Amino acid sequence: MILNILSKPSKEPVEMEFRIIREDGVIRYIFQRIEFIFDKKDQVTKIFGIVQDITEKRLMEKELEYKRNHDLLTGLLNRSYFTQYMDKLCRTKGAKNETFALLLFELDNFTYINDALGFQMGNKLISLVAERLSNSLEDLYICRYSGSIFAAILENVESIEECRQAAQRVIDTFSETFLLDIYEFDLIINLGISRFPEDGLDSYQLLKNADIAKMRSKNEGKNNYSFFSKEISMQSHKEYTLRRDMLYAIERDELRIFYQPVVNIKTNEIIGVEALVRWVHPVWGTLLPSEFIYIAEETDFIIHMGKWVLSGVCSTYKEWIESGLPRIKVGVNFSGIQFLENNFADKVIDIIERFGLDPSFLIMEITESVVMKKTDKVRADIERLQELGARLALDDFGTGFSSLSYISSFKIDVIKIAASFLHNLRPDSVNYSIIKFIGEMASSLDMYVVAEGVETRDQLKEIKRLGCIGGQGYIFSKPEPKEEITKILKEGLNKQLLH
Repeated sequence: MILNILSKPSKEPVEMEFRIIREDGVIRYIFQRIEFIFDKKDQVTKIFGIVQDITEKRLMEKELEYKRNHDLLTGLLNRSYFTQYMDKLCRTKGAKNETFALLLFELDNFTYINDALGFQMGNKLISLVAERLSNSLEDLYICRYSGSIFAAILENVESIEECRQAAQRVIDTFSETFLLDIYEFDLIINLGISRFPEDGLDSYQLLKNADIAKMRSKNEGKNNYSFFSKEISMQSHKEYTLRRDMLYAIERDELRIFYQPVVNIKTNEIIGVEALVRWVHPVWGTLLPSEFIYIAEETDFIIHMGKWVLSGVCSTYKEWIESGLPRIKVGVNFSGIQFLENNFADKVIDIIERFGLDPSFLIMEITESVVMKKTDKVRADIERLQELGARLALDDFGTGFSSLSYISSFKIDVIKIAASFLHNLRPDSVNYSIIKFIGEMASSLDMYVVAEGVETRDQLKEIKRLGCIGGQGYIFSKPEPKEEITKILKEGLNKQLLH
């Protein structure tokens, strides 16, 4: 190259960059500038030049390029570079009538880990996840999309089955426990899949639809994956409007509290009610908790909703007491998100005292997922409310990570058996044996058992034999608004239906 320049000198300065390898094997980057001086006959009379070692400059540029394209915490590709690459892939694949798949997945329980152990531990865990993904999924083009969300591209896809296999390999990556310091983490992911060109022609549309599919997989269970479809898109539109409108649901007076009786199945007397929130949406109609509570938890609106529900319950209960109705118990559902609020127990007590009530009327209904966390704060808040007279009920028992160790960590007063255990309830069934065991265990631990979802006389007959004390379900009453439940409390149940 240099000889070629010297043999054909230019009247303009010539610049070049090249590498040299020193005897010790170290690579250096060199910049060279050559300038020729000509006489009147265009003959070279002088040659000026500089030679400069620019290794540090080039290494700095490479470092900046790396930082521009990679996530600094994990070393994976970052969101910006990943979306640019995906748009480029859309153009090249589109020209060749080829396809590829986008896999978008999120750590489902990461927020709790971050809140409980701090962001530094959270960052270490994210790095550990990225390392395992890189080592286990070398054929996928992986990036850290944001926070605890990752994305991967599967190129040259010829069938849906290949997408399924790739999604399952991602899920399998999380099948083993992550060990970090003194902690063990069993991580859960939700994964959504969109495909080019069926589900989008650019990165924006593909990512949007994969996210929609990811949300569907979250609703369908743990460590699950879903493909995007038009049906999911309609559901996503509904979820979008609910997320948007939820912020105004209280001030627009769209929330309602319904009450369902809990009955002593031996005496047929009402011993309590469970407060159940409904959302009367102007477009989607009356929504059950299963349709919007998970959105409230994701957006932290559950904290505001929880205070509103407890205030409404206290107001209604005070009316019942002042009108001479029996001092029954009222079950109120509490989300694990609510326990993360500072001074949670104080705020519950403040609401109850504002209405001049004794906390002993309250039954705190929590799920096994809350008990499973067993953080010092959750335990302290529950114990403080119990010391003031409130009771604790474990709701939907048997549908989560049931464990006797969880029960022994808290003073459980009531176990509510999930309605699913009452289906096909026969003496030779597994459900029958499970309910019998729960009843015997509860009796020995001074708890009482309530069976949820009691709908038939046969079910009522069997749960009586199995040691249940309470029953809740349509055979007694469906959830009713305040006016109707007040009437039922005054007049009592139609006991003819129970015999």
